[in-house]
Amino acid sequence: MGDPRSPLVVASTLCVLGGGIALMFVGTALHQGVLLPHRASFVVWFALLVFDVLGHQLDTAGLASRDWLAKSHADIAGPDYATGL
Repeated sequence: MGDPRSPLVVASTLCVLGGGIALMFVGTALHQGVLLPHRASFVVWFALLVFDVLGHQLDTAGLASRDWLAKSHADIAGPDYATGL
């Protein structure tokens, strides 16, 4: 199952992009009417994105620490990047 915040991040991204595109095409009479919702959608998008990134960062920190502790440097298969061999 996916992250429950992801659909909200996608929807708010589309709102920000839609508002920005609308701002390019509206005249000066409608500019203020489109600008306020565009700014509000940006604030919502930014807040959701911060929570989404922090949530993934916590998961990544836990996974990385378990992976780091489970393997010693000698156990890692593949080329030795320090010597280039």
